[in-house]
Amino acid sequence: MFTGIDRVDWAALRHAHGSAEDVPGLLRGLASEDPDTRHSALDGLYDAVHGEGRVYDATLACVPFLLALAADERVPERGGVVELLVAIGTAAPDAGAGGADAEGAGTTRGAEGVESGGAAAVRAGGEVFARLAGDPDAGVRRAAAGAVVRFLDEPARVLELLRRRLAVERDDRLVIPLIECLGEFARRDSGGCR
Repeated sequence: MFTGIDRVDWAALRHAHGSAEDVPGLLRGLASEDPDTRHSALDGLYDAVHGEGRVYDATLACVPFLLALAADERVPERGGVVELLVAIGTAAPDAGAGGADAEGAGTTRGAEGVESGGAAAVRAGGEVFARLAGDPDAGVRRAAAGAVVRFLDEPARVLELLRRRLAVERDDRLVIPLIECLGEFARRDSGGCR
């Protein structure tokens, strides 16, 4: 899950507090067996790579590693990792200097206007969220349901995943969030799948 992490020039990348040299340690901390280390790493990543709700070049560099962590069943508390990915992917694009934010994280233009670099990076991992929608961990399933609505670009497949999940979900705490995801899907896809 950390393949290539040491090939990234983290010192040259920036996050909310400057140099991103600390990011590899935080990413590795998410896979720790120690719950305090995991919680500290997740808090640190939110603060650094998603500080002030922004997307930095270090944010974009860590997305593939976050996706790998979320997909690895050996990693405890992956729901928090998926939630961080959703937060990164839904960060409002910065319309500053020529379509890039002050830290150099570019934006891409999609059919609906400007999409943040964070959204594009997370959307590239949409298939991971589709797999996680049926994960054994309830926290992962809950976070993944919202992620498929936002980042999987196949409306018919999103609808089918949510319908199937709702039909088989046995955790009562997840039924209402799944219904809310269906409502969000309906609002987003007003052209609709029937």
